[in-house]
Amino acid sequence: LGQYGLILPRAGGCAITNAALLLFARPPLVRWHPRAGIRFQRVAGTQRQHGTRRNVTQLDRLELPLAALIPEAHRFTDGQIRKSEKLHNLFFREMPEYPPFAWQEALVNAVAHRDYADQGREIEVWFYEDRMEVLSPGELVPPVTLSDLRARRPAHASRNPLIVRVLVDAGIMREEGEGIPRMFEEMEEFLLKHPEFSIEAAAFSVKLRNIPIFQGPGTEWKDLLAKLRLSAGQRRVLLAHPEGFTNEDYRKLNKVDRDQAYREIQEMVAAGIVTPPGGPGRAATYHLSPELKS
Repeated sequence: LGQYGLILPRAGGCAITNAALLLFARPPLVRWHPRAGIRFQRVAGTQRQHGTRRNVTQLDRLELPLAALIPEAHRFTDGQIRKSEKLHNLFFREMPEYPPFAWQEALVNAVAHRDYADQGREIEVWFYEDRMEVLSPGELVPPVTLSDLRARRPAHASRNPLIVRVLVDAGIMREEGEGIPRMFEEMEEFLLKHPEFSIEAAAFSVKLRNIPIFQGPGTEWKDLLAKLRLSAGQRRVLLAHPEGFTNEDYRKLNKVDRDQAYREIQEMVAAGIVTPPGGPGRAATYHLSPELKS
């Protein structure tokens, strides 16, 4: 504790810091902080209702030392994340609503960076039908801005450096500023919308939506693709971008280089499956052949 600056020498003994109490104090933690835990709630629908139409169920409240709170919050949240059949690599398989890394990162950041001077509010996790929200007391710490996060720029600043240092050394979190960019990547891998960040009533909000970028193929669309001689990558891009796609779309979705993407796209052009773009350039878009649509 002394090496981490969590206890300080004093005449005749030592003084215990607030960070030490938050991290390791014996429960109940409310002796030292009335709202240092996490409250979980589920909403039956996409909007909260009140009064006789109230649709909110409180699931649990975790009040543990932070070193134990994060793994327990991960365990509890994992039990609340619904599983469903989703299209993955051209096969339907059971997958969680949200990428594990994305929601785990949101929880860790909430615990590590919240404003513990605010003793009237706790971290809140809300499960809606179409999204998951993590709210943590306190705004962003300069120089980090919402624009930085939305632009995926690696940024790091800590309101609670002692707490963060311990969590990093314990392997519970990383202090490299790469968590937010990876959240974007993970959501893209799941074909979900990008994470959303905002400041609401002096609290930092992270929203993860479970609505896919595309809703999956309908029966007619699947029947059409089943008749075509296509590779896995070619089917994938037609499923993900039925409205049209670029070379860059193909590369990102299939993790191939520009030349391979070009060759595989040209195979579809030669087979009459897609039409070539009207002109060159990065925005050149390939569309499904009108003959196939009819």
